[in-house]
Amino acid sequence: MMRKILLLGIALFFSDVALANPCFNSLKQGSAACTSYSYDTLNIYFKDSNNKEQQFLAKRVRDKKTGRLLHVDYDFIINCSVACGNVKDVTTSALWDWRTAYLNNKFYQKVPYVCDPTVEKCCNTTGCNQIYSDPVTDEFNAMESMATTQTDQGPMASATPKKGSMIDKPLQRTESASNIMDNIIRNSQNGPELQTEAAKASVQAPLFYMRISTSGGSSLCMVSGADCIEISGYVTQSDSMADVSVRHNYGQDTNRHIERFLESYFIDNKQLICYKSSAGCGDDASSCSVVMTCKKQ
Repeated sequence: MMRKILLLGIALFFSDVALANPCFNSLKQGSAACTSYSYDTLNIYFKDSNNKEQQFLAKRVRDKKTGRLLHVDYDFIINCSVACGNVKDVTTSALWDWRTAYLNNKFYQKVPYVCDPTVEKCCNTTGCNQIYSDPVTDEFNAMESMATTQTDQGPMASATPKKGSMIDKPLQRTESASNIMDNIIRNSQNGPELQTEAAKASVQAPLFYMRISTSGGSSLCMVSGADCIEISGYVTQSDSMADVSVRHNYGQDTNRHIERFLESYFIDNKQLICYKSSAGCGDDASSCSVVMTCKKQ
């Protein structure tokens, strides 16, 4: 079974930018003080140096009036081909592959396929239409479509994605990074430097979710300097279920982010239905937990 590391952010420290504007913390959306900002999260994919698909979440903050992208924090979902090995090495390697994909403008999203007849030939089992937006070539496209249909209808139909199926859609890198992060990505000389500088510019610092057994057992650990401090508990998952029970003493904001990330991952990514039996902290924030069960509908 493939092992995974899921990297997500938590509010361990703030950069100068974040201190200047606490609304850059995505946990603040809905706050009365942050009504001039809009928030969203994009699921974005890229290929690593081994051509393996990796994923990250871009938590974006925009100026509601101008639409300008002001800040982005990131959660990473990293698939390891074999044993994940040293957490720091895996993390910095994954971030360097992320940088390469960013510089080469190779990010993409997974979206439902909907054929657009204004920019492409939309085909079905009876044939293909002409491209409506290009009248100069309408006649040629119609003739070409007819010829293709008559000579080899079967393969033509099978090569066309079915309506509603998921396809890879390119995403411009400018949709995933602020100017500050763009400079950090471009100017970093290696993976460790990129990890350090990106963390400084983040409101929510990295937490790692690492699958450590083929039976589905997992563990969470939190970055502190060069170490990754393990969070007590477990996350067990398969394609049809997930069982989560984690505990820590790092405060309510950390707990809320862990809770939101896990819900987003299992509900949006895995299409599971999740039920929380508990999520919160004690009065002194020294005993926090997230306990949930997820399953297919």
